[in-house]
Amino acid sequence: MNSRHEDIVTYKWDEHTHTGYLLHYDAEMAHCGLEKCFHVEEWENRTIVDDWWCNSIEEALRVLSQFFELDTQREEASLQPRIEKLAVQAA
Repeated sequence: MNSRHEDIVTYKWDEHTHTGYLLHYDAEMAHCGLEKCFHVEEWENRTIVDDWWCNSIEEALRVLSQFFELDTQREEASLQPRIEKLAVQAA
């Protein structure tokens, strides 16, 4: 995991080519009760080639684990404090 912004986590990210995966969390959408507040993007050479809107962090991590080995339980545990902090800021 490598953070670029508070609400974005990068995975397998190459800063030079902008290739890899981004996980966004939209705390304002979650605060308003809207579903699909997690967004996974697959980037290749500065272009989004695919994206998935997810209802939960578990679902978003399952999407990512399809592309590379990821301990989803450990990753969720490491992201949870960050998600909670963003949720408090959005309230």
